[in-house]
Amino acid sequence: MPSFHFQKPLVLRKGNPIEVKNENEEIIGTIEKISSRIAFQNNQPLYSYSTDETKQESATLTIEIGWLGEDGSSVVYHNTEPNFDISLKEIAGSDHSLHIRGLKEDHRIDIIQPEPKRFLKVLLDHTDICHIAINRSLSGSAVSIEYQENEQLPPAFFLLTAFIVRLIKEEF
Repeated sequence: MPSFHFQKPLVLRKGNPIEVKNENEEIIGTIEKISSRIAFQNNQPLYSYSTDETKQESATLTIEIGWLGEDGSSVVYHNTEPNFDISLKEIAGSDHSLHIRGLKEDHRIDIIQPEPKRFLKVLLDHTDICHIAINRSLSGSAVSIEYQENEQLPPAFFLLTAFIVRLIKEEF
């Protein structure tokens, strides 16, 4: 099962990228605040032995009001290749401490936190495909991600999930 991890600072600032490492401690990209979005950029292809740096932006998060005619505010995940968008909103009245839902074509995506201050789960069509542990400290958070590869969601989605949660908790 592939995994990634990074140190998330208390405040994400422009021009201060966060290094993302894989299970072999190799830097595979950065997460950075750019203008009005949060972006993940690949340093190199995620599953390649190439050492050529590409610095290609793979995905971004934005906060949108009335996205494609929807009511209210949402966090929108924008994927570059293949090109698609997923609007994510918090579900009120859920049995979970936190429940965020989005749709990609005919696939339901749920981000849940079963108990307060515990790990996050990503479910695709009710199937558990990702666990995200966030260990907080005074200087920020250590984020570790384990996920199952699938055709519907790219690795960049899982890398940005902690920021989706943070934006929904803090901005709405």
